[in-house]
Amino acid sequence: MVRCVILEEILDIYKELRDAQRRYFKLGKQIELLESKMKIFVGTHGGIKGLATWKWKQNQGVNIPKFKKEQNELYEQYLVDRSRREFKTLKADLTKLCD
Repeated sequence: MVRCVILEEILDIYKELRDAQRRYFKLGKQIELLESKMKIFVGTHGGIKGLATWKWKQNQGVNIPKFKKEQNELYEQYLVDRSRREFKTLKADLTKLCD
């Protein structure tokens, strides 16, 4: 029974977190939609004076698969470990956790 009391506290946090994640996701989609509508008005121009800019930005990178294939030894020499712990909430059936 003690396990379930502690579990209730973490479940409240879980529910609040999942709700915040849903709101964050929906807000992100709303921002994308509104930005798209602005881009339609801007069209091929560089922006709308005083409101927004929409300019081409050069972006270059390295073709990693090609570099690895053609220069594998050099690729391995510069490879660094960037491992990290990743937190992820799961979709849980809350009715079955305290049995």
